[in-house]
Amino acid sequence: MLRRLLYIALDFPPLNSSGTYRNAKFVKYLGRFGWQPVVVTLDWHQAQTDDPLDETLLKEIPTDIPIIRYPPYHPLIALPRWLARKRPEPLLPAEARLRAEVSSDERPRSRFYTAARSVYHAALAPVGDMFFYWSLRALPRCIEVAVQHRVEAIYVSVSPWTLGILGVLLQGALRVPLIVDFRDYWTMWAVKQTRPFRDWLDASVERWVLRHADRIICVHQAMADDFQRLEPRCRGKCRVITNGYDEDDFRHVQRHTSPLDNHNEPRAHHRVVQLTHTGIAWGDAAQPLLDALSQLRRQSARLNLQVNFIGGLPPSKWQFIHEHQLDGFVHVEKRISHHDAIQQMLAADVLLLLLVGNEGGRKWYPGKLFEYLYAGRPVLAVAPEGIASELLRQAGVGLVVEPQDIDRLVSVLADIATDVDQFRHTYYRPDQRFIEQFNRVRLTHALACVLEEVTGGKQRYG
Repeated sequence: MLRRLLYIALDFPPLNSSGTYRNAKFVKYLGRFGWQPVVVTLDWHQAQTDDPLDETLLKEIPTDIPIIRYPPYHPLIALPRWLARKRPEPLLPAEARLRAEVSSDERPRSRFYTAARSVYHAALAPVGDMFFYWSLRALPRCIEVAVQHRVEAIYVSVSPWTLGILGVLLQGALRVPLIVDFRDYWTMWAVKQTRPFRDWLDASVERWVLRHADRIICVHQAMADDFQRLEPRCRGKCRVITNGYDEDDFRHVQRHTSPLDNHNEPRAHHRVVQLTHTGIAWGDAAQPLLDALSQLRRQSARLNLQVNFIGGLPPSKWQFIHEHQLDGFVHVEKRISHHDAIQQMLAADVLLLLLVGNEGGRKWYPGKLFEYLYAGRPVLAVAPEGIASELLRQAGVGLVVEPQDIDRLVSVLADIATDVDQFRHTYYRPDQRFIEQFNRVRLTHALACVLEEVTGGKQRYG
């Protein structure tokens, strides 16, 4: 008989986000290891989010998995809507809307206005993020669901970070173990805005969550080390379960045949070489590559390269592309389904990994990196020395160039354009045994082992 797990995650199908894939795969495979998740998530269709939805992701979820979807809730937004009886404005993505509102108005304001606006924003997100109110409202409903399904443990996927608060409150009410999976840093994210009082408040709550959780899942060892420094009392409770790849995702798409895979085909320099980046390139992550392309463009009117950004670029990068006449060499496409993104990976000659060149880029890697490892294509990473660059080297699947080393990047791109076969031969020597450890089935087994740890391996209900 399967044991029940209360699985709370807002990044869940049909939302098309990197966090969604992690949650969908755990839910997909936990049944193999004796656990049935009972999922509590957001009703994304009611949220009216600007973020893309991908209904095909729902096919990942076994049909016998209970999924409870609660509508979005925020009293400061709900009250004016109720009074005006107007159609609700989009609530999500909250952080992006909040940043846009703060940054778009540069006119000098009175101290009263500034203070009032600060109070308003504090009320929007008293702790952590704007899902604080949703989490409190979901508490009694989650208790009902947990009792109904006789759950033996609670799993919370953060961010949003205020779900950690919900998890601790549920732990106290239900008297069952709590596992908090930190997909992202909270207060220790290196590139976040500094706000002294708010940072102190959030860090206090974060330490509270770290103290009370029975186990803390981290996506890499650097995060586990940071958490143990932030809250020494969580030492010994941290477990590392990385992101990964699912063989099924590749099995169910049409694998493109590249000349790189067939030595009988004409040499690659007789055609346009395809370099592909999937997912949005955040901040200035794409700038070094665009600078290098611009230099190559000045050196030669014809480039044997096409760079594909599948998932979008910030508006400033669009402007750079146009001003430097790179439109013919750079193709930008909006975010697509996960299935189609995998297909684009397999159609590429070289996969691109672009990370910002600061502390944030050193202690972070995107979930797609693990799919890159399995895709069978060489990777060109423009990234600082850190956990992503080390992972690529250990896997033996590509070359890492520092973001500030534009001359080196120009030379590498020129070599790829001239002979992409040689680039692959030189830098693509995959260590399949190393890569296999990131298989989603194995990672889900690791999570099941953590569940057995915290429950003592004994069923609470017969």
